[in-house]
Amino acid sequence: MRPFLNADPKTTLAYLLKASVDKNVHIRRWSSEGSRPRLPWGERLNEFIKKPESTLPILENLKYDDELYVRKSVANHLNDIAKDHPDFVVKILKRWQQEVPTEHKPKIDWITRHALRVLIKNGHAGALALVGVSSNAAIEIKALKVSPTTLQFGESLRFSFEIQSTARKAQKLVIDYVIHFVKASGKTAPKVFKLKTFSLGPNEKLKIEKSHAVRKITTRDYFPGKHTLALQINGKVVAQKNWTLEI
Repeated sequence: MRPFLNADPKTTLAYLLKASVDKNVHIRRWSSEGSRPRLPWGERLNEFIKKPESTLPILENLKYDDELYVRKSVANHLNDIAKDHPDFVVKILKRWQQEVPTEHKPKIDWITRHALRVLIKNGHAGALALVGVSSNAAIEIKALKVSPTTLQFGESLRFSFEIQSTARKAQKLVIDYVIHFVKASGKTAPKVFKLKTFSLGPNEKLKIEKSHAVRKITTRDYFPGKHTLALQINGKVVAQKNWTLEI
């Protein structure tokens, strides 16, 4: 399908638009999945990366689909687009939130959360606002601890901290942690991990603990040296500690 989309996008998109209303759930999902601009295992659709509105009619047909299997593809499709056109995706989802009938609101809420997951990790203010999160969290971080500070490969890095609200009303918080891994060049590169999403009341305190395993995985090579663990709340780094990996 993807070679056809690159060779004759107009004709192929018309075919996929019809497929998006097919009775068969697999065909409906295929209409979205097959036209994702950055499908990880498929040929890249450069024309659709340039023109994100090209596949929007397909997604419009599928956004209220009864099958989560289909709606998940819609969310992933939007996540693909957001890598190149974040504001475009936020605008589309904002309109969907405004237009959605009550009976379909849970579906659009789910699509919104999953489609914006990378933008939320990156602290995009519009994406955060769409899920009810302020980019300026009123909080204090106390006693961030990392243990051990020198880690042997195969062990787990443990960290803990206390968070206190300084707001006068409850606020929704999205907490991620970022590990700046040493690369082969000796430089570091950040990787964001989800930690916790919750509501914190006025002046409320909460202690959070987490363990992160540093062991062999197929998607990452580890190198010795000074690493950094940072806490990111509502898209902003608020505290960090260094630790050393020995191999």
